[in-house]
Amino acid sequence: MEPGFYAQTNENKHLVERILLDVRPVTVVRASAGFGKTWLLKALIEAIPPSATKWILCDDHETPPDLTRLEPGRRYVIATRNHETLPGLDRLRLYGQVLDLSGSDLVFPINALSVEDWDRCAGWPVLLSNAAAAPVGDPDDTRLTHFLADCCLADLTEAQVCALVLGEHEWPSWLMERLPPLAHPSTQAYRRVLAALPGAVEKRLLSCFADPAQQGLFSSTLAQALTRKPVHLKAVILQLLARGQGGQAVSLFCKVGGWFLYYRLGHAAFQELLSMLEAACDEHSEELIISRAFVVIKAGDIGWALQFLARHFGPDMRDVLKVLSSESALSLRVRLFRITVLIYEDVAPTDRLLNALFDIGRDLPLNAPEQRGSFYNAMLEFFLRLRRYEEADGMAEKAMAAYRQADYPILCFYIALHQSVLSLLTSDFNRMVQFLRLAADMLQNSGFDSPGDRRLMDLVNACMAYENGAPEALLAFLDHDLSGLMEGELWPSLADIAIYYGSHALSVHMSTRAGLRFLERWSVYQPLNRQFRLSLEVRKAQILQNGNGWGDAVRLLTPLSAGFNRVWIESAEDALARLSARNEITLAMTWLRQIAYERPSFLHLDRKLEMILSNPHLLVRQEIAATIWLAFVCRHTQQNSKARNLLRQVFELCASHGGLTALAEEWLFLDHLLQDKRMAEFVMAATPARAILRRLDKGRQSSLAAARTQLTQQELKILMMLAEGASNKLIARNCGIAEPTVKFHLKNVYRKLGCTRRHEAIATARALGWVR
Repeated sequence: MEPGFYAQTNENKHLVERILLDVRPVTVVRASAGFGKTWLLKALIEAIPPSATKWILCDDHETPPDLTRLEPGRRYVIATRNHETLPGLDRLRLYGQVLDLSGSDLVFPINALSVEDWDRCAGWPVLLSNAAAAPVGDPDDTRLTHFLADCCLADLTEAQVCALVLGEHEWPSWLMERLPPLAHPSTQAYRRVLAALPGAVEKRLLSCFADPAQQGLFSSTLAQALTRKPVHLKAVILQLLARGQGGQAVSLFCKVGGWFLYYRLGHAAFQELLSMLEAACDEHSEELIISRAFVVIKAGDIGWALQFLARHFGPDMRDVLKVLSSESALSLRVRLFRITVLIYEDVAPTDRLLNALFDIGRDLPLNAPEQRGSFYNAMLEFFLRLRRYEEADGMAEKAMAAYRQADYPILCFYIALHQSVLSLLTSDFNRMVQFLRLAADMLQNSGFDSPGDRRLMDLVNACMAYENGAPEALLAFLDHDLSGLMEGELWPSLADIAIYYGSHALSVHMSTRAGLRFLERWSVYQPLNRQFRLSLEVRKAQILQNGNGWGDAVRLLTPLSAGFNRVWIESAEDALARLSARNEITLAMTWLRQIAYERPSFLHLDRKLEMILSNPHLLVRQEIAATIWLAFVCRHTQQNSKARNLLRQVFELCASHGGLTALAEEWLFLDHLLQDKRMAEFVMAATPARAILRRLDKGRQSSLAAARTQLTQQELKILMMLAEGASNKLIARNCGIAEPTVKFHLKNVYRKLGCTRRHEAIATARALGWVR
């Protein structure tokens, strides 16, 4: 834009004439940078007649004229910016002595410019300057970025800076008044300003932290705004580090959340930022140490993280009770983080630990909702392990409320996923669908890609589909995503459902050996603690039982101990109702299952099963299983009426809560019961039974039905044991018959299958779907 441009455009000729003709002694031109205030004054100088009244034109912000003492006959024209004040101006306005002009008076209307010039500036005078042309070879438009930061945004209030940081789609009116191109999205000028604005905001923020004189501007309100726009935050921290101001960078990092920034930036971006902060500091601060440990935990290495924390904060970090003690010298921040670490450890919470946790919960800072949310999140996980589901649900609601207050979508995702796991464990599948939908929405709004978290949600979705009789999603997950699941972050409650559903799906739809290999992989990738290993071994025994490997299951169960053994189970009754620990209940039920199959006529076995059914800590799937075993025992002890009623209860429970997997898990018992014609007719008279059985693995039902039409029950049982690799001697012992009788049955099996050898019979039976 040339100096005489204002005089050459009709609109600005009118503006100059307006000032010249106005009789008021003071004209104030108030506008932000870039509106051509200086050019207007130059055009005015050229237009003032030499003989006119003496004019005083001021464009000097440091020495404005004294408006409290106006000289008679003088005309004052003062160019000023929006934030600047002039003493005496308000009094003159009161007396009608001031002509006020604003930025809206200075912008060019569209009809005052050519099409090209309008596209170039959208009415904003500064962009018509030759020097302001779009630079060649500078894609960042550095000159415009610096101009916006140093001139147009320099006088913003804290509230306005926050609005810019949080700005989404609609620009505030005060910003469009400063930057007119933002009101015209179809122009080149709009695109230039829009592209330069983020860099200008970051430069404006940087000045708040790099210049000690301006750091007072950085209040908690602005800090909160920055945490919600991590792209600006990360850029500012990186610029501070580039300037060698590592101390200020770490201070800013701590002030805006510290290790919680992981949930704003995502794994890769947070790790990059953390590495740069660590490199810039000779001595790592408490927050950097916590952050490094957390990155390691999220990568799946909990042991190394605990070792790292103990090296920096002392060996007491390994003892949770010492950390939580009121006598601990550790800061509250470190102690709360130690509670977060507990989420990833397979620790059975004791009453003493829970009391210590509740004690420290009373010290939670009210102004740190993310810390309160993490505390409730940890308590949620612990109550899940203890199967105290009502308390777990309450903690989930508190955690969700805290994370929503802190505006952490990814943390809300974790709580929603936890709630879906809770619904899966309690067989509340309608509620599970709602929480999975909420989890998907929260993950979508997290602001960064998180493949590990997506994988966790895919696992829970696949398990839900499996419960509904659709195994394809879970089998595909196990085929493609299992390694990533094992090697990444995984909470114990999620590991439990992965182990249960994964081993079941593989053993049913592939083979028992496939299910066992799956469990062995967990032994390699997740060698956590005794509790986890015990859980794995018990699950292996259950898979062996499912595959008719009862002898192998006994050999696996016998050395295991959770405070009791088989002898105790065979003598216990009332104590079964009082078991509370997760592994105690699982091991006890696995032994009861073994005894029910091997010795259904065992003295008072029905009473033992009734006592375990009265245990309030049973999962729905465990209640279904124990009821089926009790029906099996009742049938063998000639309590047929009771057996029929129990079996009907099973299907009614499945109809109200779901539980197809539990039915499939107990198919050996269920199939035996349904072969009784009277019992089957009685149960099938109930509509839920028919509907549920139709959904229950149609392929396997038809395969077993075909097997039963050609093989006797004894032959089918021997064939299943044969497929598991049992010898004739072991088959004879388990079936209670002599070895020559086993050989007789095998010959009949070979003949019906058209085979002459064991391996041929096994291969043919598997191809027909008669065995797994």
